[in-house]
Amino acid sequence: MVLDDGNMFKRYSFKLFIINDPPYFEQPLEDKKIILGSNIEYQFPKILDIEGLTPQMTVLYQGYSKLPSFVSLSGANINFNPRKFKDIGLYKIDIILKDELSVPRSY
Repeated sequence: MVLDDGNMFKRYSFKLFIINDPPYFEQPLEDKKIILGSNIEYQFPKILDIEGLTPQMTVLYQGYSKLPSFVSLSGANINFNPRKFKDIGLYKIDIILKDELSVPRSY
């Protein structure tokens, strides 16, 4: 015969959330206005990653990796050197940050 009142233990539980936040810029990116014929070098802000993983940066124009002819990348800098009349206009350059485990974060 076994006696059991059903209340001889108390159950505890907790939830475990496993996350990986994508890398991010330490400061917001700034819009730029450039005069035709000038040369501007813009240094990207420092890239941070909460988990300490190595960040990767991709620069896109209209969804493609081919940038306008007057735009070039050099390490953590992007250079703008518009010289031709056809370069005048509004351009949206997308910056995507990711690490080897994250969903990319776009700017």
